[in-house]
Amino acid sequence: MTENNNLSEKSQSDFYSELIIKAVDPKKIIAAYEAIKPETSVIITQRGKTNIYLLDDETLKMEFYATDFVSLRAMLGSYLRWLETVFDSLIHLEEK
Repeated sequence: MTENNNLSEKSQSDFYSELIIKAVDPKKIIAAYEAIKPETSVIITQRGKTNIYLLDDETLKMEFYATDFVSLRAMLGSYLRWLETVFDSLIHLEEK
């Protein structure tokens, strides 16, 4: 995504938040990115949009745009639960 497009999305949304996750193990960040990325391409409602990026091997960035606070809170809650599930699954697989 270009910076201009990013600014355009911010100006069209009343609410914006970003989440940056750093991990020591690049495999975990890449696994989280690959697990969550398909969810960002599905538009369920016009009230919100999410972008996801790999900034480097250890850093995942997510941007959330919403037209209202309720939508933003719901989006954040959903993605945080999905991320928790991904990381819990990875930990469980490591234990085996």
